[in-house]
Amino acid sequence: MKKIVILLFVLVLVAPGFAKVKNPCTGVTYATLQKHVPKLPQGKILSKKAVFNLCEVIVDLGGKPYPFYVGRGYVIIGNLFSLGNSITSQNYQKVQEKEATLLKSKFKSLRARADSLTVMVYKPSSSARRVLYMFTDPVCPYCARAEKSIKEIAKRYNVTLKVLFYPVHRPKGTDLAAVAICKGLNLDTYLAKEWEKKANPAKEKCAKGEEILKKTDTLARELGINGVPTFILDNGERVVGADMRALEGILSKALKK
Repeated sequence: MKKIVILLFVLVLVAPGFAKVKNPCTGVTYATLQKHVPKLPQGKILSKKAVFNLCEVIVDLGGKPYPFYVGRGYVIIGNLFSLGNSITSQNYQKVQEKEATLLKSKFKSLRARADSLTVMVYKPSSSARRVLYMFTDPVCPYCARAEKSIKEIAKRYNVTLKVLFYPVHRPKGTDLAAVAICKGLNLDTYLAKEWEKKANPAKEKCAKGEEILKKTDTLARELGINGVPTFILDNGERVVGADMRALEGILSKALKK
């Protein structure tokens, strides 16, 4: 009986002139998700793929991936499993790899702009050849956590550290970043944080600082940066968040090449 059923199934699939099943992703847009999911914020579709007669839509919401499965007149949110395997995880890994490749390529074309918008530089030695870019915010707690060890890491791996301000905590983060730029703080003074206690944005902000922040904001968005801290090595590899172990991992790997 099983052999007969399988044979019939194959015949249905390959029979000439037989009507093909419509791709479930045809016509599915972000508006489709918003129609079914109440108060869904604006996000970015990373991928669409037909899975078990549903359209799997992986969406970037605030820098984190969320899977949606769209059917006829409904949407399911969550991971899809089949026979003990996470179909969602497998597909998202492929999306991540594709996104990483695209972002690495994009950074190479935008790196000169990152150099021009760098506000602080720490070069541990004259022999430092690799460059690590850090996008940060003066009042971000995760940035503060990363900043406690970032200078030591740059020194340990002998990489030049270039700092760019991308405040996500507004208006305080933006105000303090502008003050830091206008005062021309070096990395040691910035990391000491004493300057923040005396900062007076109303008097110390300047046009130059505001212009740099505006241009950095545009650059960060073009690079797909959704949160801070974000670290990008000169080859485009990145680490998002204060995951210093992961950061040391890409530095160690890069320096072996």
